[in-house]
Amino acid sequence: MSQEDVETYHQDGSWYNREAGESRNVSGPFRTKEEAVEAGRRYGGRRRGEHHEHHGSDHHE
Repeated sequence: MSQEDVETYHQDGSWYNREAGESRNVSGPFRTKEEAVEAGRRYGGRRRGEHHEHHGSDHHE
């Protein structure tokens, strides 16, 4: 993953997006994974990065 990539992850019952390698959220919380993925793809597309999804609950990196 490059610094321009966006990742979608689940934490404390909600979905969020953040820039790869960062702890700060760029969008969220979202109630559903689908809402978060859609927003993450839009954000990543504007920045020309890729979008990555983390599967499972409460995933931390």
